[in-house]
Amino acid sequence: MPVIKLWCLPQLTEAKLRKLHQSIVRAVISVPELGLKTQDDMTVLFPTDMMKYGLGEEVIVEVTGLFVKRTRTPEVRARLANHLGRAVQEHVPQAMIEVFVNPFKAEQGFWSSKPAATGQTKQLRPDLPPEGWLHCVVMVLGLSVRSSNCLQAGNVLYLRDLVLKTEADLIQMGLIRKDIRHIKQGLAIRGLALAG
Repeated sequence: MPVIKLWCLPQLTEAKLRKLHQSIVRAVISVPELGLKTQDDMTVLFPTDMMKYGLGEEVIVEVTGLFVKRTRTPEVRARLANHLGRAVQEHVPQAMIEVFVNPFKAEQGFWSSKPAATGQTKQLRPDLPPEGWLHCVVMVLGLSVRSSNCLQAGNVLYLRDLVLKTEADLIQMGLIRKDIRHIKQGLAIRGLALAG
């Protein structure tokens, strides 16, 4: 089941989020080659951003869990990205919007309690996303509040800021070795690394 996450949204009311959710579902369903017919065939998430700075200026739409199939060609994925981008733009016209569609193979690691799933029982492992992740907020790494506060105080807001820092820089900001290990692992699974 594809998971569609919208990062860095401006503050929206519950009613506006519901309308945005409906627009996203319609955008996905409008690409028939995906074989997705209802909102039950996908998960749409609006993760909370811990920081208010910059929200709504740039919105990132991330599609993961879209299993590779013959009908899901690069052209179909590009059309999905286009439909999603336009759907989001209707609701946040002032924002710069980027959409990343990450195809997924079960061999990369997958498990589901849903009986209709592929039957794979391998441990879940995140897909290696494209370099577009550099534009995402550091919260995509699932950091603790303490780590997030240290990075925010050091003006490290996006992954593009983080990859310019060395371990020594992070220690100077007040992060401990355990935090740095977590950050390095999070960057590594995304194909990124700290400087030096």
